[in-house]
Amino acid sequence: MDDGRPFWAFISYSHKDAAWAAWLQRALERYPVPRRLVGRETAAGTPAPRRFRPVFRDRGDLAADPDLKRSVGRVLARCGFLIVVCSPAAAASPWVEDEIVEFKRLHGEARILPVIVAGEPNVADEANVAEENGREADECFPRALRRQLDAAGEIGPATTEPVAADLRPGGDGRRGALLKLLAGMLGVGLDELIQRDSQRRVAQLTAITAGALAAALVMGALSLVAVAERNEAERRQAQAEDLVEFMLSDLPGKLEPYGRLDALDAVGSKALAYYAGQSGLGSDAAARRARALRLMGDLSERRGDIATAQRLFTEASASTAALLARDPDNPQRIFDHAQSVYWLGELAELQNRLDEATADFALYRQLAGRLLKVDPNNERSSGEVAYADETVGSAELLRHRPDLAVASFASALTVFEARAARAPRDMERQFDLAQGHAWLSDADLARGDAADALQERLRERSIYTAMLAAAPDDQRAAYSLAVNRKKVATIYLAERKPASAAAELAQGQALANRLAAATPDSAEYRDLAAGIAAYAQKAGVAAPGR
Repeated sequence: MDDGRPFWAFISYSHKDAAWAAWLQRALERYPVPRRLVGRETAAGTPAPRRFRPVFRDRGDLAADPDLKRSVGRVLARCGFLIVVCSPAAAASPWVEDEIVEFKRLHGEARILPVIVAGEPNVADEANVAEENGREADECFPRALRRQLDAAGEIGPATTEPVAADLRPGGDGRRGALLKLLAGMLGVGLDELIQRDSQRRVAQLTAITAGALAAALVMGALSLVAVAERNEAERRQAQAEDLVEFMLSDLPGKLEPYGRLDALDAVGSKALAYYAGQSGLGSDAAARRARALRLMGDLSERRGDIATAQRLFTEASASTAALLARDPDNPQRIFDHAQSVYWLGELAELQNRLDEATADFALYRQLAGRLLKVDPNNERSSGEVAYADETVGSAELLRHRPDLAVASFASALTVFEARAARAPRDMERQFDLAQGHAWLSDADLARGDAADALQERLRERSIYTAMLAAAPDDQRAAYSLAVNRKKVATIYLAERKPASAAAELAQGQALANRLAAATPDSAEYRDLAAGIAAYAQKAGVAAPGR
């Protein structure tokens, strides 16, 4: 949802290429820029961040604005780069062409980065049609990408020769294409980025893999000792299982921030190899093996090996389903199968198999409800229900079905309200409740119900106000309250109440300014303060002094 913050890049694509656009957004936002390049001036004229986020992908997030084209233009004005997902579908899309033209008018042509996912480039030019035997239908570059703008800001006759990253089979590959895009954004040579990326990967791999291999050696030694003595074997077996549990539960979380797919792969592979050498796995061991399968499936998905990811997630789901069938009222078995089903749904959504994803998420919600029924006093149980509802609701918003989203968010809110009532001094539960009101407000606004959207935002606000009264230094609550005031201002502007909107923006700006001053090294707080000021200026209401 556009909240007025600047974006590093805008991904322009045809909805037929939605899976590629989603992968690009995730890959760009997750990539850790080599430390020696952080702070250098990028091609957009701003210092290079540690990570390029946020990246704007889905113009559907702006569907609540009656003038969608103008909304897209406002977002493009705040974007440093335009990434064009090029395919025959993109070449035929009027939306993609309009976005390229608008970006060129605002920022020129130098910061447009094409990436080819299908088709052929430059086969539709008049000079090439005869030579290419009429292959203009295969053209992947939109006309606005192949042509310069004239003095009037329209597509002219002069041609350009875009240099593109290539995600087609036999092209740059996912890693190579990503590094090409990042080199263009960072304003460095591709060779330099590859060299620094390799140095970073080798250094991290050396440190992390050493720990993973040491753990594997310990596990192997424990297994050998287990053969010697039965009593000792039982004790050592328990230690080995504890080590596997650590490798599958805690270690991935420590490796994830570094993007170390190779080291994570070693963890999952060692765990699967450990269980492959055993016969007649017990239920707990089989559950850990399923968790290792999900880990390996996630890694395969990130690498673009969708077929392998599908196989691994399906195998994990079959295993957790069998375990659940044998012990249907065991909370851990229900929870484990819910996670397997969620990953299948996430993969289906990535591939734009929306009906299948919706069915998987519905089953995930059903399992979460079952977990709550058999284990009602466990914090994990009630939380899983609410999180499942939010997953279903956010997916419905992406599909532009706000009525269904409202139902899911309302169900999540019911759980959050109950949890908060049981522990009114638990700030985590209070914050979850506030976020539940925020999600419901977004869904209400998407279906055109501004009055209900405003009420939900005011309920959200009352929680942050109470949190700050109890803990004035709670920066998370202060940040969320500032965002809330901007969202309320957006509703007031839609209702043609500029004075009320200006008052909201003034208070939100003051909060954001205090946060930025108190934590000067926080880019998030600086971006919030700048975003509110920019939104006030563009909305035509008086912006407070900064």
